[in-house]
This record gives sequence, structure tokens and C-alpha cells, in this order.
Amino acid sequence: CNWLEVARRQFPLTSRLADTHLVITRKERPRINAAMNSTESKQKVSCILVTAPKYCSARNAPQDMYLWPGLRLLGAGGSCLKGCFYHVKDVHYDSVTLTDGQQLDLERASRCLRLSYAITYASCQGLTLQGVVRLHTRGHFPCQHLYVGASRATSAELLEVE
Repeated sequence: CNWLEVARRQFPLTSRLADTHLVITRKERPRINAAMNSTESKQKVSCILVTAPKYCSARNAPQDMYLWPGLRLLGAGGSCLKGCFYHVKDVHYDSVTLTDGQQLDLERASRCLRLSYAITYASCQGLTLQGVVRLHTRGHFPCQHLYVGASRATSAELLEVE
């Protein structure tokens, strides 16, 4: 598509690490989230592993994740509002405290929070994404996805189109 090539030239990929990847499929989201979380956790002193429950009926299924102070997460319902960002204030072997004051045991954290490195285009509407935002364009990529994704970034300098 001509419009996609124009966007790629105007917002090229760089060597920067993206703070948020916008993806089309729900299969791509957990793959990127797991890879980014694993890589970053190796550089953290105080982190804990939260394992996902064996069964969850949610379409936005929980996944294993490392948590540490400062990590940005996305609410998935329950105690944490769906689609809202949360930040980890403190972690312990049995609980996590968020900057809004909520203290969650690890099971509740795994059900109510999701990693936010990758978010689907369908889930990002209404969000403001800080830092570098990389738009993934593999597969069927309508012009509306470009508009939605580009409008989530806080500035053109922080937008990259794959």
C-alpha cells in the first residue's frame, strides 16, 4: 500500500527499544510481552515471578510475568480497571503493591494485571502511550490501524512504523 510506505518513510524503525508495541493479533501480544519481560527482568535486582493460573476463561489470558518496582502494567479487570495503566510500587514474595495503593496477592495480580509491552490495536483505543510506540504492520493492516496507532503516541518523534 502506498500510504503504508509513506508512513514507514516518515516514521522509520530505529535501534531504540520500544516502550509499547501495537500488534494486530492476540497471538503476537503474549510472545512480545514474554520476551521483553524476560530480558528486562535479568537487569533488575528486586523482581519476583508471578505464575499464571492454569485455567482462565478470559480472552486476554494471563501469562507468567516478572514484576519489579517501576514496571508498567495494564489492568485486565477485577481489582484493576480494564484498560488502565498501573505501576508497581513494591514487590514481595507473596504480594505486589501498586502506586495507587492497592496491595494484591500474587494470584490476584496474575488475574487482574497484564504486561503492557505489547497491546493489540483493538485494546489501545483511548490510551495515551508514553515513550517509543512501534506499530507492527504484518498481515492485514487497514489504514484505520495506522490512524489509531499513530494517534496513541505522544509525539511524532516517538512513533515507528514497521
